[in-house]
Amino acid sequence: MSLDRTQWQLGKHTYNILMLGIAHQGLAIPLIWQMLPKKGNSQTNERLNIMEKLAALLGKERVAYLTADREFVGQQWFKYLSSNWGLASEESHSDLIGDGRRYLPGHVIFGNLAIGEAKSLPKRRCI
Repeated sequence: MSLDRTQWQLGKHTYNILMLGIAHQGLAIPLIWQMLPKKGNSQTNERLNIMEKLAALLGKERVAYLTADREFVGQQWFKYLSSNWGLASEESHSDLIGDGRRYLPGHVIFGNLAIGEAKSLPKRRCI
């Protein structure tokens, strides 16, 4: 699945859309969307709402991955994804990741991975 938000300005009207799609071969096919009544980023409750619509439509067990850009952050959001969907976050290439002794940028730790590959670190890390 792919979660994204887009904002269009057409004349005097602003259209802000939160959209959830099925990611397939580099393309996202829109499945569920919500018009946001404001400009700017989505709020956690708006994201939770769209994910619950997905759960009702497909069921949580059918979702293996969720991709989203850096707009979609927050402790409550990540806790929801982890506890309700079993999904974990992927870190940005510029985030510093540490083991308590030293910190390295995400691109140093994960930079050798090809698209579709994953890497698990052996113990908890600070970001």
